Amino acid sequence: MSIPAGFHTLALTFPEPRKNIQALSLVETEFSVPNDNTCFGTRVENLDSSKLYKLNVSYLNDFSDNLLLYIWDQEVVTRKLKNAVKLVTSGLPEKSEQIIEASEGTKEALIAFCAPNVTQEIIDKEFQVKVSEILVPAILLNSQEVDTHVMIPVSFQQVDTTHYKISNINKNVTQKILVFSERYDDWWQLQGVKAQHVRVNGYANAWVIDGKPSDNELVIAYKGEKYFFYGKLVSLCTVLGGIIYIIHRRR
Repeated sequence: MSIPAGFHTLALTFPEPRKNIQALSLVETEFSVPNDNTCFGTRVENLDSSKLYKLNVSYLNDFSDNLLLYIWDQEVVTRKLKNAVKLVTSGLPEKSEQIIEASEGTKEALIAFCAPNVTQEIIDKEFQVKVSEILVPAILLNSQEVDTHVMIPVSFQQVDTTHYKISNINKNVTQKILVFSERYDDWWQLQGVKAQHVRVNGYANAWVIDGKPSDNELVIAYKGEKYFFYGKLVSLCTVLGGIIYIIHRRR
């Protein structure tokens, strides 16, 4: 698509890819207590751990001050609690939006509403649940002077899980996009060249490199590792200081 020079407003509309889920029904959870606390839930199947999903709940809660929404990672025989939210008590319809992020290797999630006096009749009448995939588009605009786009392989060396060295960078290409297929995180950094950090394919990291690299090797690093190292160093110094102080007192 060709866009003439000037100021433009670009509006994008995407269909909402919904997940098919079964109706809410009685389920047993760790919060179920006979004659005291009842849970109604449903499973969300075929989840992809590389994607994010949005849970939309429309409800009317005029019956309990202790109505909670729970979300678990559901495995074959076990489940792991990921989120718990207390829902508003009101005589008016309310809405709640939550993010579902499946752990790696998990394909299903369990959603449940638990309260002391909730019934199947109330659930059927006053609760509506929808789950949809979150789409995060990436839009890249290039000058018309760029005639072709080619994919150029690069070489990399994994130093550890938070440190990668990238080589074989073609300096003759004026604008490059380097894609790093780890889950997007602002703390991933590209070092050695001026670049803009963006999200691509809905989940991955990428950098739009404007200039030419200053060296033949670039580095992708996770800056959170540096703070973790400093924290361990401070803890070690504190322990050593305490030992020295104790020895000094005993003398």
